[in-house]
Amino acid sequence: MLKKMGAVSIALVLSVAVLFTGCGGKKASDAVDVPGYKGIEVEKEKVEKVTDKALNDAVQNRIKGQMQYKEVKGVAKDNYRVNIDYTGKKNGKSFAGGSAKGYTLTLGSNQFIKDLENGIVGMKKGQKKTINATFPKSYHSKELAGKKVTFDVKVNRVEEPVKPKNDAAYYKKLSQNKAKNMDELKKVIKKELEKANENRAEEMMKSNAWSKVMAKVKVKKLPEDDVKAAEDIIKGRNEQLRKQQKQSMAQYLKQRGIDEKAYNKEVTTQAENEVKTKMAYMFVCEAEKIEPSSDDIKKRVEEYKKMGYDDKSIKKYTGKNLEDTVKDELYQKAAKDFVYKHAKKVEKKKPTPKKNEKKNEKKKDSSKKKGDK
Repeated sequence: MLKKMGAVSIALVLSVAVLFTGCGGKKASDAVDVPGYKGIEVEKEKVEKVTDKALNDAVQNRIKGQMQYKEVKGVAKDNYRVNIDYTGKKNGKSFAGGSAKGYTLTLGSNQFIKDLENGIVGMKKGQKKTINATFPKSYHSKELAGKKVTFDVKVNRVEEPVKPKNDAAYYKKLSQNKAKNMDELKKVIKKELEKANENRAEEMMKSNAWSKVMAKVKVKKLPEDDVKAAEDIIKGRNEQLRKQQKQSMAQYLKQRGIDEKAYNKEVTTQAENEVKTKMAYMFVCEAEKIEPSSDDIKKRVEEYKKMGYDDKSIKKYTGKNLEDTVKDELYQKAAKDFVYKHAKKVEKKKPTPKKNEKKNEKKKDSSKKKGDK
């Protein structure tokens, strides 16, 4: 709750997992028609150049990420690492996600709100302190955005960064054995950033191409049991979020300014859109006979397990076990990749000037001509 970005970004399939599997069982072509998914025209996205600032920031982040620390008896300073217990309170009462024990924090990392991190600077091991803080107005939780709170903090340990040996072994560690000095490290990281920028542009093009496919989708009849299952999962997810916020259904509806009938209609619309999207993915997979390999499924399942997910925990989000959730993810990826591969990549069109802009341009041209005389 205290973190600025809310949660770590991971590739979870949080969209509803509909009930058919693979290209067998129910046929997606009975539910939807997806005409013209081959040869979709998509504009090329510009690949951003790696600036000196971006490169330097990435190098420093890499160094900080590999930093070693040792415990000290002195006070905590900026860039030091501390282990803390903390309890956040608003109006004297603890709030959801605002407390933890044995949490390790690097000061100056902006992982927590600024007032809290600044308040810990100067504290020693064993010291307790109540820190006054104000959440940013742009904070993701409406209940905390712009609000004044307090944090009861106890410091369990203070660690200072250990200056590394500036030798070849150190740079090899930072670069997976690809660099032996700072110049080589910068080249390695620059290539990584360039590749990331290329991937980002490509993913945007894939997304744009798929959006055009979805605009062509014609619904025949969505399976009612799939829509019902989707509704149940959406409502379950919403209930979990309300519990985290300690909010009743009545309070939620009042905050939204809607009644239960409007809420149910909203959920049904969302469920139908999610099932429609899934059917479109599977339509492409059925038509092109696309099946994820058992090796790809096994590899992705292991990646989820390393992130701490199992059948029970993933089912809360998708309504399916881990393997079936992974299959859905791979089918989605395969369909989008296929559409992108067969898309026509064209140069971006220059935006057409608006009427007022055209008039202004004509005025400028005429004034220039008068000046020339």
